[in-house]
Amino acid sequence: MKEWLKNECTREERAEYGASPRLVQNNWPQGRPLVGSFGKGLFEVVCEGPEPVRSARLLFCFDHGVLLVLHAIFKRSTKTPKAAIELARKRMSTL
Repeated sequence: MKEWLKNECTREERAEYGASPRLVQNNWPQGRPLVGSFGKGLFEVVCEGPEPVRSARLLFCFDHGVLLVLHAIFKRSTKTPKAAIELARKRMSTL
């Protein structure tokens, strides 16, 4: 996630997108509209950036009570891409 934040995001976006996982970790469990579930322990946190808004999704799981971001994307459609979900599941399986 650090590389994604550093290479793909503006300074303002880094602050916003970095705060969302902390909010979820500190206030778990959360539901919609902030957090969605893909089942089997895989979740996404919805991050709305500063103006101009670029919506991001951070796919995560919990490992021993710690939130781990597995994959991050900018969302361009209403549905999270299947490839992003599969990549996150693959990474989750290596934990």
